[in-house]
Amino acid sequence: MQLIHETSDRSFYRLVAYGDAHLYKPVQFTRIEEVLECLGLALPTFHPSIIPVEGERRTRIIFCGDFELNDEQVRSLGVA
Repeated sequence: MQLIHETSDRSFYRLVAYGDAHLYKPVQFTRIEEVLECLGLALPTFHPSIIPVEGERRTRIIFCGDFELNDEQVRSLGVA
């Protein structure tokens, strides 16, 4: 998950997923609440406290993890 800052008042979150030999399409969110809801639905063991909500206003990776996902989870993330 990347936090992308374009300007001082415009930013978005980009979710990028990789498979063994596959790069899925990235998905963009405009609000952290959307990100947390999506991750919570797709990954039942995901805990939102690991995502920094506040911080520097710069582009950076805010979450990176390894998960084994089934097809339904991949679809619910919107990257399929």
